[in-house]
This record gives sequence, C-alpha cells and structure tokens, in this order.
Amino acid sequence: MSSLPEASTLIHLIELLGQIKTGAELITWVEQDLQPVFAHGAFVCGMGKIRDAGVSPIKFFSSNFPVDYLRALKQQDGLYFSAVIQNWLKTGEAQLLDSTALAGTHLDSDWLQGFQASGLQ
Repeated sequence: MSSLPEASTLIHLIELLGQIKTGAELITWVEQDLQPVFAHGAFVCGMGKIRDAGVSPIKFFSSNFPVDYLRALKQQDGLYFSAVIQNWLKTGEAQLLDSTALAGTHLDSDWLQGFQASGLQ
C-alpha cells in the first residue's frame, strides 16, 4: 500500500460496517467499499471457538478466498489450524504476511508450501 487512507475515509468505512446485518451485506461491503481503500485479493472472516488445538468454526464469510486452502487447514477433529492461527493464539496480535518475504521464516514449511500453492499473498 503506497499511502494510508484519510481519516474521513476510515470513519466512513466504519460507519458503513456498522450498518451491516447479514453475511451477504458484509461481502458486498468488502468488495465494494473496503477493496478500493485496502486493496486485497482475498478476504476471510470468521467466528469460532478458540481451542488449544485450533479453532472450531461457527461461521465463515469469504470473498475470493481459496476453498481448497481452507479445507487443507481442517484437521481430523474438525478444528482449523495453521501457522498463522498458531502465531495469533500465541501473541494475540494481528497476523500480516508478506508472501515475498516468507522464505527462511520460522513458519512451518508444510504450511508455507500450502499457503504459497493456494495463490494467497
């Protein structure tokens, strides 16, 4: 991202977000309102119960997010787990990844290979 959006643009985005009542409205907001401000190739948002061994999903909303990648994260017990989820649970911080700078990181190599194969950036 070359520059940060104006504060008024962010406030407008948040105001619009506060009016959303359905998953379909969320996806429309992501594709029509969020995309021009925060350009992205894929979006996923979810609610779930956090467990020691992963996340038990309640509901997912996504736009252009590779379904096969999500399926690959699902364990036999039905929980979803990945290196990103592991780091998030450990630190409690947002996980931002730069796919061009992931080589040589501490991330699990199998996960990293699947992430890159999915086309996510």
